[in-house]
Amino acid sequence: ELAKLNKEIEIERTRFAYGQEQVKSMYSQKMEKLAKVAESEKVLRELNRQISSVKNQLHEIELATSQLQILIDDCKNKIKELNVSPDNLTVDADIKNIKERIQNITSELEELGAINPNAPQEFEELNNRYDFLKKQLDDLETAKNNLQTLITEMDEKIVTQFLEAFQKIQIYFAEVFVKLFGGGTAQLELTDTEDVLNTGVEIMVTLPNKKRQPLSVLSGGERALTVIALLFSFLKFKPSPFCILDEVDAPLDEANLLRFGSFLREFAANTQFILITHRKTTMEYLDRIYGITIEEAGVSKILSVKLNNDAN
Repeated sequence: ELAKLNKEIEIERTRFAYGQEQVKSMYSQKMEKLAKVAESEKVLRELNRQISSVKNQLHEIELATSQLQILIDDCKNKIKELNVSPDNLTVDADIKNIKERIQNITSELEELGAINPNAPQEFEELNNRYDFLKKQLDDLETAKNNLQTLITEMDEKIVTQFLEAFQKIQIYFAEVFVKLFGGGTAQLELTDTEDVLNTGVEIMVTLPNKKRQPLSVLSGGERALTVIALLFSFLKFKPSPFCILDEVDAPLDEANLLRFGSFLREFAANTQFILITHRKTTMEYLDRIYGITIEEAGVSKILSVKLNNDAN
């Protein structure tokens, strides 16, 4: 379940990272659209200002034209009174200058290009998309926090159960070790008590008439018998329906084989042992023996023997 939860966390993290990238992308697009809208609004304000200015200038031109027309009419009347030909008279050049200025302003307006009328709608759609992704991101954050809380609770429960089992197995290990070795002491130690989930376990033993030392410095037979004692302590803590042992008695001497065989008979009441061995002393404690023989070349034959160990 923890592995499954870790996998779900990785999936949620991937989704979370993808959601963040989408939010960043949408946020960048949103800011670009906002900048374009702001620029368009700025251009609109400038155009409106220029149009208003042009309107004012046109109004002034109309007023000036009216005044000029009145002045022209007055001049014509005076010309008639003076008997002068009007073909030799010129109109004031201010009107031409005003027309040129109007043309220049019109050209500048055309150079600004068309304004995007859909900018507000695009901004609204982009803002809705951003809100949607933001909500998904918040949901992922909530799911992540819930998973972290669940993992923390599971870790605490696992640590509690492990320490309880470790203490009981340590007691059983010490008892079985004394019976197998005929004395001495054995102890299980955690290599890192601060991080129980990742800690290792060190086996420290004191053999009869010897000093305390770790498992790694023992002889092959002593290590094998110590591991067998640890195996029997596991079975004593939580019996198993069956157990397969493959040549675990190979390094043991005859005295230790007798102790090993007696423990097999003791634990056989709750656990069925399937033992692979070549030691005759161990075979004496078994109920059934299965072997392979080759009477003819290339032909294997299975032999089985049922022993009567009820007397033992």
